[in-house]
Amino acid sequence: MNYLTSGFSLQMLPEGGDLEISRIEKIAIGEWMDEARVGHEGTAKVLSAQLGVKIRVDRRPIKLEVYDQLQVAQPIGERLTPGTELTEPILAYFLVSVKPKHKCKTLAQYWDKELETELKRRCSVSTE
Repeated sequence: MNYLTSGFSLQMLPEGGDLEISRIEKIAIGEWMDEARVGHEGTAKVLSAQLGVKIRVDRRPIKLEVYDQLQVAQPIGERLTPGTELTEPILAYFLVSVKPKHKCKTLAQYWDKELETELKRRCSVSTE
């Protein structure tokens, strides 16, 4: 699933996945977005205006699975006081991707030097 959200929590993460987070210039929707789960009303208003699509407030929790992605529009800077109107310039945009865990185990777990050498070659990781 591909989500548009107003925040990210470690509680969303699945077991068996690695996390990749990168900053992006803007939010993209269209065929990319399966579901919007924007929990902050001010963020929903700014995104609606920016994207030209009505983004509703939806605070249902998200439980990510491997290959899921979030586009996160999150206020940056100091914490907003209640009632402060949110404006686009204080939003930062991030892409959060859940990738499968690396298939190779940590080489330190292996005592067999031949196997360690083969895993090192296949995984391109160091044993040091």
